[in-house]
Amino acid sequence: MNRFWLIPNEIVENILLRVDDIDSLRDDCRFVCKSWFNLINDPLFSIKHHQYHKNAKKKKMVSFLCLHGLGDRYNHSETFLSLVTVSDDFHCHIEKVNVFLEIRQRLQISHCNGIIHMFSKNHLSSLLFNPTIRGYKFVRGPDPPPNSNVDVRGSGFGYDAKSNIYKLVKIFGDVKAMVHTLGTSSSSWREVKFDHLEGKMLFPGIYCKGAYYWLCRRMNGVIRNRLMILCFEMCDEKFGVVPIPIPCSNEEEFILGEWNESVALLNIYQMWVMVDDGIRIKWILCLKFGPLPPLYFPMNFWKEDEILLKSYRDEDGVVSYNIRTKQLRRVYVPGRMFYCTHAIPSLKTLFSV
Repeated sequence: MNRFWLIPNEIVENILLRVDDIDSLRDDCRFVCKSWFNLINDPLFSIKHHQYHKNAKKKKMVSFLCLHGLGDRYNHSETFLSLVTVSDDFHCHIEKVNVFLEIRQRLQISHCNGIIHMFSKNHLSSLLFNPTIRGYKFVRGPDPPPNSNVDVRGSGFGYDAKSNIYKLVKIFGDVKAMVHTLGTSSSSWREVKFDHLEGKMLFPGIYCKGAYYWLCRRMNGVIRNRLMILCFEMCDEKFGVVPIPIPCSNEEEFILGEWNESVALLNIYQMWVMVDDGIRIKWILCLKFGPLPPLYFPMNFWKEDEILLKSYRDEDGVVSYNIRTKQLRRVYVPGRMFYCTHAIPSLKTLFSV
């Protein structure tokens, strides 16, 4: 007689947490019995499952959005937007993303817990997408401030661990910041305290360990040290400013990225990693690898010694550059590539949007 139902719930949960195949969890395990169905549908189980597999040593994958097809960059009838995922063996998986035309213009992405946040600098709304469970959520943006254009200086998406909720934040120029809480009764946009910042947000930003970070440029003051990092704490909903570790007068020299689950600041020569010891934030110079090959700009690290690069020339596409061997390896993306975003880690997750 089958008595699997006598197994304690703690043991069942421990077993199911180790199931790596998301489709098997959702399509098979979830329908074994009512208790398994309730367990897998529990948001707390999604958090535990994500954390377990995030910490496990696995093959690295990275994703980026790409506009490509048969036509030219101005003929959108012959182009389409795809999510390109590059696996550890350099194999590309391409999934078409259905996004309305307005948000495709000047598109940028960020991510949090495997959920991709798509947004545009000239559109107020955002699109959240979980490629693992193929779930979409369109979030209508707030009303812009009076006498201002639609240009959104900054847009971020992250997780508030204290309240177990996701939040969107948008910044309009130097005058206003608004936050939207997902999945609660108070889901409308609300204004948060934001000191006027005479700076220009540089896209894209990144979410890391409870905060969202943007690289931005001071519009006044001395020429050197014009770059700084603006951060937004998801739990406290407070803004702060983090200075960069070395002087810089050109905002294009640096980008924000991730390295070993920490905020990284990199240019074509070196990479600094942000460390918060609880007292103050400091930077550690981790790698010197430059200069990078000419005519390429960094998209993000995806392995400890591999950085994904995009060519300034459309026909050259994307390559992976090994900072130790100095070798380039082509990442083959079918079709002609007209535009691509920066790269983000690809994580499989049960989180719904």
